[in-house]
Amino acid sequence: MILLLSCDANRWKWQRIIDGWLAPCGIPYVIVVGTGLQDKKEGLVAASFDEATRELRLDCDDGYDGLSYKVAHGIREIVARFAPEFLIKVDDDIVLNPRMLQRYTEICRAARLDYCGNASARGAPGYSVHGIAKFRWPENKLPILLPSNSTCVGPLYYLSAASLRVLVNHMDPGSCRCEDVNVSLTLEANGILADSMPVFTEVWRQYAEGFAVAFHDDTRAHPQNIR
Repeated sequence: MILLLSCDANRWKWQRIIDGWLAPCGIPYVIVVGTGLQDKKEGLVAASFDEATRELRLDCDDGYDGLSYKVAHGIREIVARFAPEFLIKVDDDIVLNPRMLQRYTEICRAARLDYCGNASARGAPGYSVHGIAKFRWPENKLPILLPSNSTCVGPLYYLSAASLRVLVNHMDPGSCRCEDVNVSLTLEANGILADSMPVFTEVWRQYAEGFAVAFHDDTRAHPQNIR
């Protein structure tokens, strides 16, 4: 299953994404968004799922401050509702090759990988201030704890059923507001480390020539990501 991480502000491009690569993948998907109605002290959030639109709405912040909540509670709802054999977390600012995504999924499953994507280099544990300006809540404007092992960064990574069980049982969205680092820290604490596979690129030519599953359109240059 694919978890497409998005927000109401980007609803205008969902149909382009669905028509362009999401539906052609042939993999069931859920679009996860927040309602903006979040009590930060609550451990659980309300959720609603629309079968027609495949939209999972969670009562949490829909901006950067709510990303760890959307991922943690999105995974819990998806596992409870669908019990998928795997989950591919995808951000809504990429362009993707469906056939290469299918191949990536086949490789991960055949090799029995638990957590796989563009993995950052392993290093000593420490802190980072990267991305702090994106957050609004004062408690989120503190340095981010980094794992001692590698993290599958950002736009696209694979999670096995075993990883999903760990995240359902142990991921605390309030412990680290950077959702991908939170996933990595939670898995690392439970004995699951990242396997590195270069599945996305920041360079359009590399994607166009078939060297990656997806192009991360961080500068919003692709028509899919332009109003």
